[in-house]
Amino acid sequence: MSDAVLSQFKQAAVEETKVDTNKKLKVGIIGTGWIAESHIQSYKIQPDVEIVAAADLIPGKAEKFMERFGVSGVLFYPSHK
Repeated sequence: MSDAVLSQFKQAAVEETKVDTNKKLKVGIIGTGWIAESHIQSYKIQPDVEIVAAADLIPGKAEKFMERFGVSGVLFYPSHK
């Protein structure tokens, strides 16, 4: 009986969309602690996102963080202000 009920439903077609990479969302990371690792990994796999800035209160921490994740061309700031 359950097969008869389930066979009534059809899987919706998945429409693949193309991402326009000509326009990029520019992001800055404030704080380069452990949660920033998840954020940067997600940003790096998105073709329409560009990491442009990083800030951390500890001098040199943001620079080392970006270097560790292979991100270059980033502006560094000593705070979010």
